[in-house]
Amino acid sequence: MRAERIIAIVLIIFLIFSFSLLETEIIKVKKGEGKISLEKFEKRVRLFFNISIFFLLIFFIFLILQLRKNMKRGENESMSPIIKVFENIQLKENELKEKSETERKKAEEARLLYSTLFEHSNIGIILIDQYGRVENYNTTAKEQIFRGKSIPVFSRAEDVLPREINSILMSGKGRLSETNVGIRDKIYNISVIRSPNNKTFLLVKDITEVKKIERMLSIKKEEEKLGKMASYLAHEIKNSLGIIIGYIKLVKNNPECKKTEKALNESQKLLKMMEDYLSLSKNLHKKIEYLNLKEIIEESNLIINLELIFSPGFENIRIYFDRELLKTIFTNLLKNSKESTAKSVALSFEENSDYYYILYNDDGSGIKNEFKDKVFLPFFTTKDSGSGMGLSIVKKFLNDSEGDIELLPSEEGANFRLIFKK
Repeated sequence: MRAERIIAIVLIIFLIFSFSLLETEIIKVKKGEGKISLEKFEKRVRLFFNISIFFLLIFFIFLILQLRKNMKRGENESMSPIIKVFENIQLKENELKEKSETERKKAEEARLLYSTLFEHSNIGIILIDQYGRVENYNTTAKEQIFRGKSIPVFSRAEDVLPREINSILMSGKGRLSETNVGIRDKIYNISVIRSPNNKTFLLVKDITEVKKIERMLSIKKEEEKLGKMASYLAHEIKNSLGIIIGYIKLVKNNPECKKTEKALNESQKLLKMMEDYLSLSKNLHKKIEYLNLKEIIEESNLIINLELIFSPGFENIRIYFDRELLKTIFTNLLKNSKESTAKSVALSFEENSDYYYILYNDDGSGIKNEFKDKVFLPFFTTKDSGSGMGLSIVKKFLNDSEGDIELLPSEEGANFRLIFKK
């Protein structure tokens, strides 16, 4: 039997004997049979206590010496159970330290990865918490959406985000949605990801250049269509000339034949089609001026004579443009409105640092859904007397000046948005 076990047994026996003896003395004192004084009783208690402490010290010294000895020799099988418990505790502690270090390294790697993806991504990332507050955002989002300003954490999203993005958030389209939206002079692809814990991730990607390229390709396709339409134009010219020649022969053979009016109408139709086609296809020499847009629209309306309703501040809009081309743009639009039984046209505007967005809305019969994808195509018309070139000319003149025209949804009449570079 090892020394520490002997000491432990002696200590236990001593404690049992001491407590029994003390208990006996206490009982005698209570019954009045004991003759021991209180001072002697206290001395005995201190003696038993000191002897107990002494045995405990010796016991722990033996434990420590035995532990060091066994750790040096590696005698795990011969260690006492208590020493094995201490060693197992030490091993567990070392294992926990190793696991903790491994987890710490993984957490650091994850943090670095998150930081790299979050901060250095060319996609803007905005995290909105379940209470509708901006919890976090990266540098790209700061530059694109917040114009380089630092937004305080936990600001209300509806107070700091553009209204276009707030509209998307309010729509609440499922867990995942994707929308293209124009904000100021840029076009962004907005992806909304809603997590199960009611947090929302906004992924914002600038696709302005992509859309410009798409528009250039679209214009290129339109130009290719013009080439194809040339054969159609030649066919129309041939037909019209055939009618003209036929009626002229009738007039020549019979002086009293009153068919000259039909010949004249066909000739005028041919002339108008040729003029429209030349306007659309050739490169125009523009004389750029600083023009008051409201005045030009009013001049264009002198003959057409529709009621024009301008929003406040419209009289202050001035743009660089060719006067005759600008008048042609609005003459074509107003003429189309007149032919669609419109009585009035409402004109309002929005703006940013680079563009004016003119909103044109008449109260006419509007454009049928099946025709909305074709209204800007050359030669497309639903009128018996139209050439189908009006809106094509409008789009070309605006595209040539870094602007554009878009057909917007409308419950009543025709609704266009014209884009002018300031």
